[in-house]
Amino acid sequence: MAHWGWFWRIKKQYTPKGLCTHFMEIDSYAIFRFKQSVDACMGKVALEVPVYGLKATLLPDRYSVQYDGGTYNIPIEKLHCNYGGVRYYFHCPKCSRRMRILYCSEGLFQCRKCLNIGYYSQRLRPSERYLVMCSTMRQYIKLRGGDLDRGVRPFRMHKKHFSRIVGWYRYRDDKYRQAVQRELRQWYGAKAEPYLDEIFDYVDESKSWQRHRRRSA
Repeated sequence: MAHWGWFWRIKKQYTPKGLCTHFMEIDSYAIFRFKQSVDACMGKVALEVPVYGLKATLLPDRYSVQYDGGTYNIPIEKLHCNYGGVRYYFHCPKCSRRMRILYCSEGLFQCRKCLNIGYYSQRLRPSERYLVMCSTMRQYIKLRGGDLDRGVRPFRMHKKHFSRIVGWYRYRDDKYRQAVQRELRQWYGAKAEPYLDEIFDYVDESKSWQRHRRRSA
């Protein structure tokens, strides 16, 4: 069986997503967090990007943007929360989706759907994603003086909290091994069977008891 990448790159002409971190962004939560600063910027140029000659003027219901390619508006929507307070969102100038974050490409702010960009985790295979999760948990315990691989609990960490982390770590480690075997079967077919361990074909989903226990606490 051929590698799955051949199907997407050759037959489907798949265009891989770019990374969100490579683009300048504006976050509505961060911008409208403090009402006093928003009122002070009202009617003034609140954002500048000299590379594109971009100047964005903040108005009550939108950003009025001028740049080298012309002018356009970024609508702003205000939503009231169920338990009080207000949240602000942008509307993508191209598709009108309600989004919290917009990204700048050549002077035009758009959502990540229109720009075909995504997060780092979205570009990883399932096995790589679980491997990153396990590495993050090990680093979290290591910085506090513990060791997940040897079961050493960090000083002053509650036993119940540590046991929950150990359970999640083992669960994700099993899911990582399961994903690796699934990918090897897709890539090499029956040739890979003699080298795979059947013990990881099934991962006990009951190990997710920590999630339900944490929610009920």
